[in-house]
Amino acid sequence: MTEIRPDYYRGSDGKDLFDRFEAGLLSPEETIGFYKANAIKYLTREADKNGEEDLDKALTYIGRLKQFKYPKNVDTTTDETRGNYKFDNDRYRKHQEFVTQAWLDGYQVEAQHDTRTD
Repeated sequence: MTEIRPDYYRGSDGKDLFDRFEAGLLSPEETIGFYKANAIKYLTREADKNGEEDLDKALTYIGRLKQFKYPKNVDTTTDETRGNYKFDNDRYRKHQEFVTQAWLDGYQVEAQHDTRTD
């Protein structure tokens, strides 16, 4: 299987959209939905468009979905590890507002993981 992750989706820091979505640009539910929808898209169009390449793309999204939902090496020192944390809608909304404003202002935003244990 060839994983499809073109370099033109990577920022100057080496992170791509997958990394940014999983770091908080999208909520966990949105990230999972994005991965599922794209896998379905590529599976559906495979016969009529790009054949094997579309199957590789579908597998890329399925692989990332699996890694996101079922991480093998979860850090158990915090509840906020990928795939295993309490989701706070208010914190997410504030984060999205910050990221959106920074993007509109032309800044690159690095996701920061809050390690509070409250």
